[in-house]
Amino acid sequence: MTLYDSLLDWRQEHDLDFLLKASRMREKSLKTISDTRTTVGEFFNCKRENVALINNFSTGLNMLLEGLDNKQKVLLLENDYPSVDWPFASRGFPITYTTIDAHLEENIRNAVKKENISILALSIVQWQNGIKIDLDFLKELKKEFPDLLIIADGTQFLGTTNFDFESSAIDVLGASAYKWLLAGYGN
Repeated sequence: MTLYDSLLDWRQEHDLDFLLKASRMREKSLKTISDTRTTVGEFFNCKRENVALINNFSTGLNMLLEGLDNKQKVLLLENDYPSVDWPFASRGFPITYTTIDAHLEENIRNAVKKENISILALSIVQWQNGIKIDLDFLKELKKEFPDLLIIADGTQFLGTTNFDFESSAIDVLGASAYKWLLAGYGN
């Protein structure tokens, strides 16, 4: 990954300021964090209080799973990005996998129904082949299974098109912002 020049310049200046005057940067940093939560909420039509700023998707998902009952049945996609499935597997959640193929949405619906799934976790866009889940399908699925918790990794998706969180069926959306959101490292 290469940072673009203006971001690299900003990063170097910021890091130097932090080393030289960290205690004076605290107040400015808290305001920046607050303003960023507001901006992210506006950008994706999400309530500000529902925005958590984390260093990457993996950290956020791992923190979230610490608060969930690991006896809930989880549906994952075969060969999804490892940071989507590893946190569930490492905590002993009962996992069912479904195939990513031309019948992806049908596969998901059938597995949720047959296996009594509580949590669906997936990348919106698959990292290996670019297959994108139909967001309208997720709305239909949520209507059919309103208690289904849908957790999505938007790393490969956010920034490629407009996205309205409030009108989506997704309950938890996380992303590492280094990709299409062009945020640099650590976001």
